[in-house]
Amino acid sequence: MVQSAEEKKIIALTAELNKVEGVLALSNPLPEKVKANITHIQGGEKKEKKKTKKPKKNKEQQKKGEQWKKKLPKDGEPKTKKRNKQTYHWFIHHIA
Repeated sequence: MVQSAEEKKIIALTAELNKVEGVLALSNPLPEKVKANITHIQGGEKKEKKKTKKPKKNKEQQKKGEQWKKKLPKDGEPKTKKRNKQTYHWFIHHIA
């Protein structure tokens, strides 16, 4: 059986490719890390996250401090107020 020049070239390239694949094969610890990363991405081995709770006292004080914002200004009172060097404008949707 006589091989053509193209067939010889294909055989040589296939041999080179196999040689390169052997050199580029993953080392032993690396495939384990890749598998672990894939399971982590797919949702396996989830760790519980702890939520940090904010103190409620701060929130209650903030609500008390903002009560004046939600009061409808009486007739003749301006619709804007200045507090702590900041101007606040009253709108109907603030009542919520």
